[in-house]
Amino acid sequence: MKIERDVIIVGAGISGSICAAYLAKAGADVLLLDKEVFPRDKACGDILREGVMTHLARLDLVDRLDENSTLLRRLHVMSENGSESIIPFEAYAAPRFQVDGMLVDAAINRGAEFRDGCRVRKLIVENGWVKGVQIRERGVDSEIRGRLVILADGAGSVLSGDLGHHEENAERFTGSGTYVGERAYFTGINLEEVLAKGQYNAYGAFGFHKKLKGGYYWIVPSGRNGVKDGYCNVGILYDSEEQKNVKASDIFPTLFEKNKRLAALFLGARQVSPWKRAKLQDVTAVKHRCGNGYLIIGDAGSIMMPFLKDGISAAADSAEAAAIAAKAAIRANDFSAEYLREEYVPRVEPDAGRLKFERITAESLYDVTVSNPMIARMVNNPTYTDRVLGEMFK
Repeated sequence: MKIERDVIIVGAGISGSICAAYLAKAGADVLLLDKEVFPRDKACGDILREGVMTHLARLDLVDRLDENSTLLRRLHVMSENGSESIIPFEAYAAPRFQVDGMLVDAAINRGAEFRDGCRVRKLIVENGWVKGVQIRERGVDSEIRGRLVILADGAGSVLSGDLGHHEENAERFTGSGTYVGERAYFTGINLEEVLAKGQYNAYGAFGFHKKLKGGYYWIVPSGRNGVKDGYCNVGILYDSEEQKNVKASDIFPTLFEKNKRLAALFLGARQVSPWKRAKLQDVTAVKHRCGNGYLIIGDAGSIMMPFLKDGISAAADSAEAAAIAAKAAIRANDFSAEYLREEYVPRVEPDAGRLKFERITAESLYDVTVSNPMIARMVNNPTYTDRVLGEMFK
């Protein structure tokens, strides 16, 4: 059976669901698909910063998020040698299974159809145009055809590989552009009472280590009872080419060797989920982002920048850009690569100068000769701290 749709979106994570909600609200006939059965877990740091909050506000989800998250007011930034600083930093923290569930509901409430447990096995490509998807749902194979297919199926997208394109050339400055992240949930983390004052006034720990080249580690209270129960998202991120065979279960004990304050957080704590791993590619690993009959968004399109441009906000922004481009294409009845490129790519392309700063900064902070003096200087120099924060977190 063939079903005609305006837009088929593959992947119901941050980017896919936000894009579906925006398009459905505009009157498009949208089908949102995901291979997992919801609610489902996903490797993520749980931090929701200002970028994505803008989209959650437009989708009337802030109150619902507020009830089910911890609000961070500051970060405890630490270097390998024990240098540390408490810096202002505002963000919500909530488990991804809750956030993604909210966003799927928002898409459904605006008129999108959502089908979970539906695996897209292959794109339908005819004469160089993507015309739809081949799916397997409840053991049955079928085809769904649409005017536009949007791939939001995550980093290392299998479907985008089916298109036969190769990665475009990019100036990488340093590193490989490919990262690995791991996270697990712990309960009973001994958050410092002077900093963890409650659900709406908490903090996260964030630090650098020589064994996490191009990356960092984090400890973030997450969800409604993050502070009350010491329920924290704990994780690492690193450049996968710089570091081989790194495992979070091996790395975390070594973080305590020179930092007793960090070690104290875990005394009596209990791990309550397995380590969950994900691969990411940043904006310097540029991929093609559109073609005849399709757009690629979120992590599938390599648009994030770990540490300096968080993946969730970048995914949300690309979802909005894709929705704008898709609406224009529907009005013009033009789904060609040329038209989509003009409408979509300029909205997600990074500023080259900003990108270079971000990448070199991220790649250097694991080096103790960089991070140690930077963090130590933050302690007694508010002007320097404001300048660094302005560059790193704007």
